[in-house]
Amino acid sequence: MVLFLHPSFAGTVVSFASDDLNVLEALQQTRLAPPLPADSFPWIDPEALGSLQGDVEYWWMNFWLPFWVSLNQEEQLALDLEPEWREFVAIHHPSALSSSAG
Repeated sequence: MVLFLHPSFAGTVVSFASDDLNVLEALQQTRLAPPLPADSFPWIDPEALGSLQGDVEYWWMNFWLPFWVSLNQEEQLALDLEPEWREFVAIHHPSALSSSAG
């Protein structure tokens, strides 16, 4: 197994490579979660943030969105998201974008 640690987004991004299926299965069972948006970007006002660009876009596409869509609705509601960030997530979720386009 090869492990890479990179401090970013108010935490540490962990990347790894492994060919051990037992390790991969155990890791999938841990249900790791990224920090909440307000923790990753405490300086950002989600109500003033329009399009996703730069670090926010990278974090959104590679960490938050895959995590968010893996949750069922009950798990999503249980997250301690501030109302402004919850609205931001709803607006920038792909299903919201595709349903508003048609």
